[in-house]
Amino acid sequence: MNAKTIIRCAAALAAALLMAPPLAGTDQPKSGYSSARIISPPDGEGLRANSGNFEVRAQIEPDLRQGHRLRLLLNDNPQGAAQASSTFQLTGVERGEHQLRLQIVDDDGGLVFAGEPSTFHLLRHSKLHPRPAFNP
Repeated sequence: MNAKTIIRCAAALAAALLMAPPLAGTDQPKSGYSSARIISPPDGEGLRANSGNFEVRAQIEPDLRQGHRLRLLLNDNPQGAAQASSTFQLTGVERGEHQLRLQIVDDDGGLVFAGEPSTFHLLRHSKLHPRPAFNP
């Protein structure tokens, strides 16, 4: 092989690599975040909170960058203002199945990264099932 052939082959290979899709597992999100997930309440599980008030804990990887905030969505509705803390307090949530999703937003509220949805079932006492009388 002469030098011209080698250069042509190298150029063709470089062009093919530039146009090829990334290999599975090697593409990094442009945001720099690899995950934003709800760790409590656990996905698919029940949570007993008779008042409808409870804490949601989230985890992101890597750590939150400067100028970014976390926004919690309950059934696709934002819950309060975006914040730097990964712990959220929810109040007055009705019984039943709900979906939580964590988003990372910038200072302007623009979406930087969205985590996968997490589903939980809120269990609350029902007036239809009276509590047993207290017997000492």
